[in-house]
Formats: sequence, structure tokens, C-alpha cells
Amino acid sequence: MSSSIKYIKPFDGMRGIGVLMIILYHFPGKYITISHGWEFMQLFFVMSGYLITMVLLEDKSKYSFKDYSLFFYLKRILRLFPLYFAYLFFWIIVFIFSKGIVLLQLASKEVVQHAPYLFTYTYNYMTFVNYFMGWDYKAGIITTHLWTLSVEEQFYLVFPFFVYFLEKETLKKVVLAAIIIAPVFRIFFYFFLKDINPNDISWVSQNLIRIPFSQMDSIAIGAALALFKLDWIKKPVRIFWIATLAVVMVYAGNIAYVYFVEGTDYYTITFGKNWQKTGLHTTIYFHI
Repeated sequence: MSSSIKYIKPFDGMRGIGVLMIILYHFPGKYITISHGWEFMQLFFVMSGYLITMVLLEDKSKYSFKDYSLFFYLKRILRLFPLYFAYLFFWIIVFIFSKGIVLLQLASKEVVQHAPYLFTYTYNYMTFVNYFMGWDYKAGIITTHLWTLSVEEQFYLVFPFFVYFLEKETLKKVVLAAIIIAPVFRIFFYFFLKDINPNDISWVSQNLIRIPFSQMDSIAIGAALALFKLDWIKKPVRIFWIATLAVVMVYAGNIAYVYFVEGTDYYTITFGKNWQKTGLHTTIYFHI
């Protein structure tokens, strides 16, 4: 059950920077606005896709399907479940024993209210489903970040089967297809969502990034880094700067579209206008 995949120390620094930027992004809008901090969430998905693919490829070569599945899911459960469910139960206990304390009741109520989603790792569908059911679909300060763990758990449910049953060359093609298809899916899905609920751009943007298909290119890029040999790259520094320039150009295009066409900004799109006026918006963020 032990894995020989080496510990990658630089990932700790990348995680630290990513967590810091996401916390700053969620900081009260009246004090500070980091409009693009949330993109570091994609960095986590890339790292997760890389590490999980490396582990699965090694385990595939060593174990039968039964042991391969058992070891993988047991490790995921032991790694993710204890802290995640302890966090949920903590806020449920706070809700039960904080009667009369308005702030704590408001903060912890959302865990009880959205418990069916949170306890089944389907919280990323909450805003979408609740809108059609006519229920409250606003995420609060305690659970707003947990959609990411739902996306990862859903990835863990499916991807190990692709790795085990597909030949490596076929898996490469599937990963490349995901990288190409996901951005196209997001474009069409954006206009689909906007047509459904044109008056709430925050609802549109939240559903746009929380559906697993919208994130599959981030995870697939990480998987691709594990699947493809990159030692043929002769000038990685030059490629890095070209890629950086391309990313900056994409960002500039996104900012221009949101500002000049939509007449708003990323912070308002994500949280809505009222979030920028609130004096309390701190996020307890963890990522495993």
C-alpha cells in the first residue's frame, strides 16, 4: 500500500501562495480586492491531477484492480474525510449550542441548511439545483469554499477507472481531448446559464466554475504532465515566458470583456454587489 512517488517539496510553496491569494480574494471587498486570486484554485486542480495520475499509474503496474481500487479509495478516505467531516460537525455543534448569539447562528446555519449537499460531496451543485427548486442558493462564509472538495471527490470517483482500463496512449488522447473540450464547454455553458438567470451574474459565474466539466481541463493538464515525457523541451525558460505572455493576454481579454461588455468586475461577478459592502467576510480555507 506504500507508494514510491517522491514528495515534491516545491508544491508546498505553490500551495502556500495559492491559499494566501484565495484568502485575500475572499477578504472583505471594502478593505481589499484581489480580483484574480481565485484562479489559484485551478493551480490546486492541476497539482491534484498530476499527483493522482502519478500514483494511479504506479499502482496500476503493481496491483490487481481490486487492490488498486481498495488502496486508492482507502487512502483518499483517510486523507480527506476526518478533517472535512470534523469541520462540518464543528459548525453543527456551534449551531446547536449558540442559540441567542446572532453572528454564530448566521454563520453556522448554512451547514445545517445545506447538509445534504455537504455530506454527500455534491455541494458544487447546490446553487444550480436550489435555484430551480426555488430554495435559497446563496453560499455563506463558512461553506463557500467547500465546492472545490466536491469537485475533487467526483474526480476521484471516475478517473481511477480511466487510468486502469485504458491503455496509456488512449489515456493521453482522452486527457488532451478534455483540455480542448473544457474551454469550449465553458463558453456555451456560460450563455446557457445567462439565458436561464440573466439577472444574477453571480449565480451564473458560480455555476460556471463549479460544474466538474468546467474544471476538467485543469485536472487534465496535471494528468498530462504525468503522462507525457517533457524531456524533449530544449528551452523551457523561453516556453515559460511565452506561456506567461499568453496567459496575460487571455486575462487582459477577460478583464476587457467583463468591464466593457458586462459593465462589472470579477469580484462583483463572484460575490454580488452586497458582498462588497459587508464588514465581515472571512473564509476558513483548507485544501487537502
